Amino acid sequence: MSAPVLEQLSRLGAAEGVTVLAGEPFPGPGAGIDGLGRWIDPAAVRRALAQLDDATTHVVLVSSAMVYGAWPNNPVPLTEEAVLRPEPGNGLAVACGEAERLVARWRDDRPGRSVTVLRPALVVHEGQGGWLARSPWGGRGPALVDPEPPVQFLHLDDLVTAIDLAVATRHDGVLNVAPEGWLRAEDQRALAGPAPRLALPAPLARRVRRLQWDAGPLVPFEGVVPYLCHPWVVASDALRALGWRPQWTNEEAFVAASPAGPLTGMNPKRRQMVALGGAAALIAAALAGVVVALRRADRA
Repeated sequence: MSAPVLEQLSRLGAAEGVTVLAGEPFPGPGAGIDGLGRWIDPAAVRRALAQLDDATTHVVLVSSAMVYGAWPNNPVPLTEEAVLRPEPGNGLAVACGEAERLVARWRDDRPGRSVTVLRPALVVHEGQGGWLARSPWGGRGPALVDPEPPVQFLHLDDLVTAIDLAVATRHDGVLNVAPEGWLRAEDQRALAGPAPRLALPAPLARRVRRLQWDAGPLVPFEGVVPYLCHPWVVASDALRALGWRPQWTNEEAFVAASPAGPLTGMNPKRRQMVALGGAAALIAAALAGVVVALRRADRA
């Protein structure tokens, strides 16, 4: 899934003599952390920039809104003027920050060059094969904080039109990319379907959520936790001022990327019973893991 999407994005500026840098296919299990199934390798960005000929005067970098970091004092929403404070434990956010620095230096090395940096929200689409439901952003599992922060979902189609606009206008600067507004956590959970909202102690809640997420060492769960606890939604007013009009709302994008599951045909009462059973099994597994960890610590 990831390679065809990245290839599609990278080809968008070819006819106009513009280079689009969207990253490399995610090397670990799953589809990455931001929905694009990609990884940003600063060394690969540096090589790509070094290989550009003099005819290329504009670069579009597909960064991520994660580069702002998720912090308790973040404004809601974040604008392009916000200071970049990526979560140190989130490898993608840190790598995006370094990639942004590299393209800015490439632009400044020679007059006549320009760079558009796009910072999209979580990107979703119908072809992700259930990634969203398995990801930390699926609207299920115990809450780590109360209240939970809002979240945004950008449909891939709207990211494509944002890149097309960046290519056409050769805008020099940073542009956030997200639908207007955001989803409150309670609304997202309602869209995700009937499921128990479990109130667990913070350590146990983290254990349960960690069992739901495995992206390998590039993005360990602890690097995701701040983005589940603090706001990092963005405003796209600058992109809209250039003429961008997203075709999908946050709600529509989320629902489109949430495939129908085996509970779809059940009545609400039966779905709730099955969901409760699944949650109980997950909690039992988490408790077992805690017990094992405590026993190992005692032996040590």
